Amino acid sequence: MLRHLRIARPVSNLVRTRALYCEGLGLRVVGSFENHEGFDGVMLGLSGASYHFEFTHCRTHPVAPTPTPEDLAVFYIPTSAEWESACSRMLAAGFKQVASLNPYWEVRGRTYQDHDGYRVVRMPSGAMSRCLESGRLAWPGNTSGLILPSCGPPPTYSLRRPLMSNVEAVEKRNRVHVSLLSRRRCHGLLHRRRARRCSCHTCRCLRRPDLSATDRIGLRAQKAPVASGAR
Repeated sequence: MLRHLRIARPVSNLVRTRALYCEGLGLRVVGSFENHEGFDGVMLGLSGASYHFEFTHCRTHPVAPTPTPEDLAVFYIPTSAEWESACSRMLAAGFKQVASLNPYWEVRGRTYQDHDGYRVVRMPSGAMSRCLESGRLAWPGNTSGLILPSCGPPPTYSLRRPLMSNVEAVEKRNRVHVSLLSRRRCHGLLHRRRARRCSCHTCRCLRRPDLSATDRIGLRAQKAPVASGAR
């Protein structure tokens, strides 16, 4: 799908802005309008380009341009000869060359400012291609070797074991809880069984593994009256 970019900016003087950008950047008028709901405007671009500028001025409520030093429109020039010619046209048209706030644009490019404070950077295409090939940003005083974010393979991450989901964590917690309850219940029954054991001579004899069945029946018969009397 074909996409087109429009850069809209309010200006203080449409006539001066149109002459400045047509002479300095080689743009031409691709459209204009007057008193459209209180606005006058002109659109500047190039034939076949996927962008154009729209400069507007409001008759009823004029908007003062308030650009910052980092509001830039950067144009890359294919060759060094064309870049030198383009820089000369910018000065001849009335742009003022200024120092860029970001030192990166001062490496091989030049920054120009119009009468409203909007800035345009002219850069040779070779400067960007060299930065992309080396993968490093180079400017005076840069000793850190800052790497471009888009250069190099993406970082990889590895986990020693997969993370447990919420459902799995709840199920594991429930299993541990049930296991602890079962263990405590078994220990309680064992303690109660041990407490119920009688330590008399007859019961100790009944617990002997070498006692015959006949002797065991006789001992139980002797134990029964004692147990019933105790009740």
